[in-house]
Amino acid sequence: MDPHQYYTNRIVQLQKLLSQRQRRKSIFGMVRFGTVLGVIAAFYFLWTINIILSIGVGVALLAIFVRLIYRDLENRAMIQHIQRLIAINQDELTAMAGGYYQFEDGAGFMPKEHAYAADIDIFGHASVFQFFNHSTV
Repeated sequence: MDPHQYYTNRIVQLQKLLSQRQRRKSIFGMVRFGTVLGVIAAFYFLWTINIILSIGVGVALLAIFVRLIYRDLENRAMIQHIQRLIAINQDELTAMAGGYYQFEDGAGFMPKEHAYAADIDIFGHASVFQFFNHSTV
């Protein structure tokens, strides 16, 4: 498999995974809203029947709510990770087409005291560093 086809297929796979995770995000939101309504309903309807039962159901639903928040945070972190992976693969496709300007140019590494460091194009815009550097943050 040639690299262009690999990166293209990888982007398609990651976009499918991203759409699944985004659907999961909306489901988590709806279920969290439902648990809040459940807590309110438990206190409203069960308070007159049995206070201990009302508090028990409320605490159980709040525990579920907290667990849903943690799962949603994990899902959001995964969404951000997938978005970064998509950007990395798109950068590689751009680099294969001859566009290297989206990568870091390393201008911060250029020695200030060197008289002609800017002339040898090791660091800076359209430099050797920018050509070879495909690292991301």
